[in-house]
Amino acid sequence: SAQQRYAEAMYCFDRAMLIKPGHLRAQYSRGQVFSLVGRWREAESCFRDAADKAAPGSPDRGQALYCVATAVHKQVGQARDQ
Repeated sequence: SAQQRYAEAMYCFDRAMLIKPGHLRAQYSRGQVFSLVGRWREAESCFRDAADKAAPGSPDRGQALYCVATAVHKQVGQARDQ
């Protein structure tokens, strides 16, 4: 995030998912990019997809679900502020 080259990062993650559609890390990373730019609905969707792709009980699933909760919390906060 230091260089804020989000469009380039998203392009790379999208390409990775074209090559390997079930690429868990690429989907999770897309969620991170959306989070960094405040697009919480899209971030939530990516994190949910990553959680669905992760093995039950795995650390990847736990992290993705934590990020889902964070994205939902941010959306609620934004709605309340409006």
